[in-house]
Amino acid sequence: MYLGIDLGATKIAMGIIDEEGRIITSERILTHRSRPADTVIEDIVVLGAEMIRGQAAGSISAAGIGVPGPVDMSTGSIINCINLGWKDIAIEGILSRGLGIPTFAGNDATLAGIAEMEAGVLKGIKTGVFLTLGTGIGGAVICEYRIQHGANNIASEIGHMIVGENFYNCSCGRNGCLETFSSATALIKYTRRLLSGKMDSSLPRGGSRNYNNRINGTMIFNSAREGDALANIAVDRVAKYLAIGIMNIVAVIDPELIVLGGGMSKAGDFFLEKIRKEAADRRYFQEIPIGEIVYGRFGQDAGLIGAGLYAGQRTRAAV
Repeated sequence: MYLGIDLGATKIAMGIIDEEGRIITSERILTHRSRPADTVIEDIVVLGAEMIRGQAAGSISAAGIGVPGPVDMSTGSIINCINLGWKDIAIEGILSRGLGIPTFAGNDATLAGIAEMEAGVLKGIKTGVFLTLGTGIGGAVICEYRIQHGANNIASEIGHMIVGENFYNCSCGRNGCLETFSSATALIKYTRRLLSGKMDSSLPRGGSRNYNNRINGTMIFNSAREGDALANIAVDRVAKYLAIGIMNIVAVIDPELIVLGGGMSKAGDFFLEKIRKEAADRRYFQEIPIGEIVYGRFGQDAGLIGAGLYAGQRTRAAV
C-alpha cells in the first residue's frame, strides 16, 4: 500500500491507497497557503505519519505527492508552485526524511491523470487528455498509452494555455490563461464582476453580510441550474472558454477521450452539456467527430489516488 498526498492551494488531501487504486482511508485539511512552506509541509508530515502508524507496521512502502506546479524529476524538487508561492523546494527529500519512507513528487494534475489512466475512464485509451478544474486548471496528456511529461516536465500545464484577453492577469503574470477563464476562481471572479452591475440575481451582492465567504462555485452553479440569468452568463462563459481550450488540444493531439475532473466536476450533467455544446459548435472539421467529453471516475479523489499509484510506479521502477 501507498500514501497518496494531493497538495492544493485550498486543501491537502491524503489517503492510504492499495495497488488497485482503492482508498483504504483518507483525510483532508486546509492548506492555509499564506503560511510559510515549511509550516505547511510540517502539517503534511504530521498527518502522513499518523496515517502510516494507523496501518500494519511496514505495510506502507512509499508515498507520492502531487503539487500544483512543475517538478524537477531528476532532483525531486518543486520548481515553482505559482498558486502557493513556492519555489526551489526539495520536497521529495524533506518528506522522505519526515515520513520515513521513500517519497516521490509530481505535478498534481498529471498524477490525477495517472489515476484515471491506471484505474479510471482513461484505462486502455491510447490518446487522451485529462483536465482538472478547481482553484486553477491542470492537466495530463496521454499518447501511446503513456503520460507525457515533456522535455522540461511542463507538458501538462494546460491551464496556462492562452485562450483570449481577460480583465485580470493570471498568477503566472500573463494575461489570457485558460484558468483565468474556466477555473472555479475565474467563475467566482466573473460572477462578482457581474454582480457589481445592475442585473437582477438571486446571488448576494457586494456589501451584503459575509459576501466574500458566501459566494462560491457551488452556489453559482445551483443558481444557474435554477434559471438565474446572471449565474448562467457566468457559467456559459466558463464553458465557452473551456471549449476553446479543449478544441486547441484536439487540434494538436486529436484525443479519443477528454476527461474532466476536479471540484467543478460536481456541477454534473448541467455543466457537462454546456461544455459539449460549446465544443461541438467550435469544431473546425464538421465531418470529423471530436473525442467524447466525459467526467472522470474519481472526481476530487483523483489526485490522492494518482499520487499513491505514482508512488507504486516509481517503487517498482527502482527495483
